[in-house]
Amino acid sequence: MAGAPLTEVPLPEGAGATWIVDLAGGDLVTTWAQARDALADLGVYPVAVSTWGLRDWPAADLFSRFFYGDDSPPDAVIARARTLSVADALGRFDRTDPWAAENWEDILEWQLGLTSRDYGSAPDPAAIADVERGDEPALERRLMEWEEALRPTDAPATSESFGWFDPSDPVGLALVPVDDPCHAAAYLSFYGAEGAGGHEALTRLMCSWEERFGARLVANWGTMLQFVASSPAATLDDAFQLAVEHSRVAPCTTMLPGEGIRQLARHLWHGERWFLHERP
Repeated sequence: MAGAPLTEVPLPEGAGATWIVDLAGGDLVTTWAQARDALADLGVYPVAVSTWGLRDWPAADLFSRFFYGDDSPPDAVIARARTLSVADALGRFDRTDPWAAENWEDILEWQLGLTSRDYGSAPDPAAIADVERGDEPALERRLMEWEEALRPTDAPATSESFGWFDPSDPVGLALVPVDDPCHAAAYLSFYGAEGAGGHEALTRLMCSWEERFGARLVANWGTMLQFVASSPAATLDDAFQLAVEHSRVAPCTTMLPGEGIRQLARHLWHGERWFLHERP
């Protein structure tokens, strides 16, 4: 990054300012990792961001509080995140919708269709009739158990459906003034955490992912988050629980490509690169 343009941008009120480093190209993860290692002693953490076609970095308003639900400064969001358990944080993302229970037969048909697509057959619906209507994670767990009994997953199933996004707009590294990478969500908003309490819940979950899987945020594209995990899920059960958490935070991760939680779990099993997507 030697000689790369630097742009000073304001942080939320009372938090001062920081810098955006323009990236001229090359492998994003390599550049990010070099910046992370070089900048750690300065107490700033690099996160890839985009202008999304706006004329310059200040116009992109990357540190806006619009999606936070109030004007809480970042240190207040971090402080509240520290009071939450993982269960508390997941509860904030409870997106229970009566539509699922009301349309359970359609969901069941679609999920069985995914099993048939991937395994050539599917269980008799009567065999899973005891799953509570509307409980899609429980349904997917049962279907994954049936699939694994039929043909065990013996290698990570990397899927293009969960591949990373590479923006064509100008990309830079925002130097976020945090010592702990999981606190970056207190500064850079994510659409999936919109509303009161969302970003402290996301911060708590990101800290849990860091503790459990060595997951570090690489990019925040506003509606997408990209992570690198140094200790990815070692078992399919761990990967399934992680996939449930990702789908709670960002349902579009599976919905948009037309996949299920169990397909995401097989992608996350030993998977070092994570992609979360939630959009209006």
